[in-house]
Amino acid sequence: MTSKLQTTLANPDSKEKLQASGVELSNMTPSEFGKLLQEDITRWAKIVKQSGASLD
Repeated sequence: MTSKLQTTLANPDSKEKLQASGVELSNMTPSEFGKLLQEDITRWAKIVKQSGASLD
C-alpha cells in the first residue's frame, strides 16, 4: 500500500488536488507514522485531561 500511495503522491495532479483540499503531505514510513500517531495521542490526551472535557 505504501508504494501505491507514494506513486499516487508523485502525480502532480493528485498532489495538487490533495493540497487544495487541505491535506498536508508527508512522506514517511509506516513505522514513522505510527510513532507520530502515538505522540499525538499522548499529547492530546494530556490536553483533554487538563481541560476537564468529557463525553457527557
